[in-house]
Amino acid sequence: MEHWWDHSHYTEGSGVYWFVDQWGDFNHDPVMTGSLEMKWCRTCKAAYFDTPGPTLCPNNSRGHTPSSETYRVEGPRDANPRYHHQAGWRVCQNCFVYFFIGNGLSRTHCATGRWHVPLTMNLREVERLPRHGNRPR
Repeated sequence: MEHWWDHSHYTEGSGVYWFVDQWGDFNHDPVMTGSLEMKWCRTCKAAYFDTPGPTLCPNNSRGHTPSSETYRVEGPRDANPRYHHQAGWRVCQNCFVYFFIGNGLSRTHCATGRWHVPLTMNLREVERLPRHGNRPR
């Protein structure tokens, strides 16, 4: 099963991205790569990283409303070479939303009221690569 990015980002020039859920996609990807870390917020329609702490949702003061599925996201080392991926995606350390940094931080919008702050580890930004383009048929 996959989830399609299905909201206003299409009208803003964004592309098509898809994520594999915990059940896998055995018709297209029998070898699963990446780690199961991401949820889909049913309230604000954003992909975000599941954490043991609170998350920030712009539409729900109690935090993101998680999807029942957990989605797989790949890093540069474990990206499946069978699929196109797009670089430039990060996790915000304030709201845990998955966001695109490629147009500049000043063009992003965080639930904190400013722009996203990329999550860092050992002073290096952690990049997460979505599968980009139409899924295989």
